[in-house]
Amino acid sequence: MTQHNLEPLWAEAKQILAEIEPESASSLTETEGVIKQLNEHDPSSFVFRYPKDKKGQVSLDPELKMINLVGLSERVRGAMMLLDGATCQIEWLRDSSSDYGR
Repeated sequence: MTQHNLEPLWAEAKQILAEIEPESASSLTETEGVIKQLNEHDPSSFVFRYPKDKKGQVSLDPELKMINLVGLSERVRGAMMLLDGATCQIEWLRDSSSDYGR
């Protein structure tokens, strides 16, 4: 992967997650909001990691005056809980299907 744009990855993941856990629609929508917001401000994953880009320019958009770190932390934590849970569920489904094939 040469780009860090999260939206195409999320589109694929969301489709898979909706299939295996249809009841999680509201959580998927919340997680999608977090991903879109992060991607809007940091489509290449440099802004929040480096103060300046490769050309020496300030990474963060000067129009963005404030980041609510508590709010961001809460939203990211919710997304991480969903994704961690999904990872466990996918691993369980994978392991269960391979157990039946034996």
